Amino acid sequence: MAKAKPQIRSLEENARADAAKVMARAFAEDPIYHYLLPKERHYHRRLVWMMQFMLRICERQGVTHQIGSPLQGVAAWLKPGEKISFLDEIRAGVLTAPLHLGLTSAWRSNNIMAATRKNRTRLSSGKDYWYLWQFAVAPESRGKGFGRALLEPVLKEADETGTDCWLDNSNIVNLPIYEAFGFKSVEEYKILQGNTLKTIWHMRRSPQKSKKRKR
Repeated sequence: MAKAKPQIRSLEENARADAAKVMARAFAEDPIYHYLLPKERHYHRRLVWMMQFMLRICERQGVTHQIGSPLQGVAAWLKPGEKISFLDEIRAGVLTAPLHLGLTSAWRSNNIMAATRKNRTRLSSGKDYWYLWQFAVAPESRGKGFGRALLEPVLKEADETGTDCWLDNSNIVNLPIYEAFGFKSVEEYKILQGNTLKTIWHMRRSPQKSKKRKR
């Protein structure tokens, strides 16, 4: 008997806390998040808050999907043309960011968010696009097709409407994963921390044309 495919559904508000925890575990070793949140003692707690902040924005101005029961993965997108205003950030809790993250982390996070957004605007030549802001599968559930299933609804819509998709990847080990979904690195954004360079890869996925079946 064939195994049932995991069900994809919109992220429920009462599942946001669990989703943020799954995302924090998935990004536990991410170099950029360790740059943003340098105090290891508070790393996990602050990362969970940061993920909740991003989910709140995407719930209002994008699409958020969850998979698994209990929840095992999340994909959070911003819709094409959506702009994040300061009012949107206030609604998501940005004024309390220094309290939750600390002044240094709040400042770094704001700067990186602004810089990557500016870079994407330049690289996309002002065209509207889907933006995959967060994508995470619980470490114990990787390799089961959850990631592909999570991205499939938006990637399919993007293909049908001829819309690009973008993401910012900050972990080199994830490059081949995103490439398997059709994303390609367009430009690297470097951040110098002490004597170490941190890299963010701006990645674009062009609309994929469906392959016609051979007769």
